[in-house]
Formats: sequence, C-alpha cells, structure tokens
Amino acid sequence: VAMKTWLIIIPALVIVVVLFVFGKETVSYFQGVQQYTNTYVKERIPNDLEIARLKTMLTRLDSVIEKRREALVEMQIQAENLEKEIARRKQMLAEDKEILRKVAEMLAEKKDAYDIGGISYTYIEVDQDAGIKADRFKQDKGMLTIREETLAEFPVAINEARKMISNGEIEHQKLANDVEQL
Repeated sequence: VAMKTWLIIIPALVIVVVLFVFGKETVSYFQGVQQYTNTYVKERIPNDLEIARLKTMLTRLDSVIEKRREALVEMQIQAENLEKEIARRKQMLAEDKEILRKVAEMLAEKKDAYDIGGISYTYIEVDQDAGIKADRFKQDKGMLTIREETLAEFPVAINEARKMISNGEIEHQKLANDVEQL
C-alpha cells in the first residue's frame, strides 16, 4: 500500500514543483524542451539514413497516388456506365408507360375478350397482366430514382479523389525536395 501511495505522491510533488518554478509558462517550457529534443535527435541522424527514410516514404506515396488514380478512373467509368444505364431505363420506362396507357384504354372498353398480336385474351388476363406491368413500372421507376441519386454523388466523389491525388503529388514534391536538399 505504501508503494502505491508513493507512486502517486512523487509525480504529484514533481508537478507542483514544476508549476511553482515555471508558473503559467510551464506549457511553453515543455514545448520548448520537446522542440529542442526533436531538433537534437534529427541533427544526429545520419544523412544516409534520412535519405533512405524519405525514399521509402516516396515509394509508399507513389503507390498510394497510383491506387488513387486507378480508383478515380474506375469511378469515372462507373459514372459513365451509370449514365448509360439511366438513359436505357428512361427509354424502357417511356415504352412501358405507353404500353400501360394503351392497355388502360383497352380495359376501359370492358370487352369480354381482346385480340392482341393474333391471340385472344380475356378481360381478366389483360387486367392481371396490366397489374403486373404497373407494379414492375413502379419498381423500375424507383430503381431509376436510386440510380439518379447515386449518379449525382459521383461528381463529389470524383472531385474528392482529384483533390487527394493533387495533395499526394504536392506531398511527393516536398519529399523529393527534401531528398535533394540532403
């Protein structure tokens, strides 16, 4: 128990003494000591070791930039494909809407049988088929909305990817400059 007490009392006393000696400037002194220590250690690292470290960082950064470029190209391809898919879905929906309109006109006549493409269908068969097509139309329209919302998010993601690549290239140039300076 006494050992635990001393482990608490000694650091507390050190903190009190440090605060008493340095006062409000304690944080500033600690930051100065940290900066001095960092500078001291960095100055003693051999240039060859520092150059090797920077070159390793450059290699890793090159890999990251390349992966981001590949991801950017993939996003652009996905956006183009999604635009094409949306155009196709819109065309299909327009065609389906026209079919549903024609079927609604046919059903408004309330005949017992309808001749469609040389085949005779009952009112119930046409009505059931129209219901199925109407449900599919609603689902397709919902899917189109989702696809359009997704497409609207692509420009933001593409711009973010471009910014990340640009920032990586800036960082690459800084590291390359540091290597040259050493």
